[in-house]
Amino acid sequence: MKTKKTIVCGFLAVMLMLAFGACTKSSGSESGSKSPSASKEQRLTGTDSFKFTVINGGTAYSVSAGTATEGTVIIPDYYRPNDDSDYLPVTEIGSTFNDYNNGAFNKCANIIRVTIPSTVTTINGNAFRDCTNLIDITIPSSVISIGDYAFTGCSSLTGITVDNQNSAYSIVDGILFNKNITVLVVYPAGKQGTTYTIPSSVTSIGEGAFSDCYNLESITIPSSVTSIGGGTFSWCTSLTSITIPSSVTSIGDFAFYACTSLTSVTIPSSVTSIGDRAFYGCDSLTSVTIPSSVTSIGHEAFYGCKSLTSVTISRRTTLGENAFNYYNARITYID
Repeated sequence: MKTKKTIVCGFLAVMLMLAFGACTKSSGSESGSKSPSASKEQRLTGTDSFKFTVINGGTAYSVSAGTATEGTVIIPDYYRPNDDSDYLPVTEIGSTFNDYNNGAFNKCANIIRVTIPSTVTTINGNAFRDCTNLIDITIPSSVISIGDYAFTGCSSLTGITVDNQNSAYSIVDGILFNKNITVLVVYPAGKQGTTYTIPSSVTSIGEGAFSDCYNLESITIPSSVTSIGGGTFSWCTSLTSITIPSSVTSIGDFAFYACTSLTSVTIPSSVTSIGDRAFYGCDSLTSVTIPSSVTSIGHEAFYGCKSLTSVTISRRTTLGENAFNYYNARITYID
């Protein structure tokens, strides 16, 4: 009788264990879709330091600084706001609506390094603007778009690295170009050297590409370049002279803004327009000859050029408001 009781009890114990195991497995299966793998949990460490915004119809996130504003910043590749949400990839840094003061990590002066995950496809404009202590950043193979002024004012950044498998961008001597080296995207502001010759393959220079490059005194622009974009050489405070080739047809807004050491500039007869504040605050500029091909000069284009004593210009050129504040300038008309 005792033996029979022992067998029954053992049978019941086994049945209970099997039932409990089945329940446990069932419970894990139900929650499995919302529990990331161990590796994904590892990648999510520190996501409370960032600010995330849902984009692309709720299928992805963009990321900005939050409180991740110093040291080495490791941007996560996935994020979910709570345990009841699905994990979505982080595909953008910042927003297309970011302006000068609202870039993703704009003015985070204590950031030293940034690690960008392979889920990111877009680095929006002004994303790392004025990160003055940033010394190292690598663009992964996934990135296909980098906005204007993304690295402007990064005065400690001496070079940029791009993954060899990237299909959109390439690097030559630490300088960022598009893949075919026809567009110069970013010349790192902290790069050493006082002179630079733009490769002859380049046809356009990105907005803000040389902005805040305090070390450069001389830049040679090849005849392949057809336009100088907005803010291209702004705040290049050591730049003393520049010759614009006859291939260039337009000089964009803020192109040479606050180039305080610029003493002379040659504008060719191919140029038809000079943008707003293109030479604003060029304190050392003493004379300028504007060819008759220029039909319009923008708002405050030469305003604040306190040393400007000679201006040669056509009567037919349309001037924007306060295009010049003449001070002691002598005006000579060429027609």
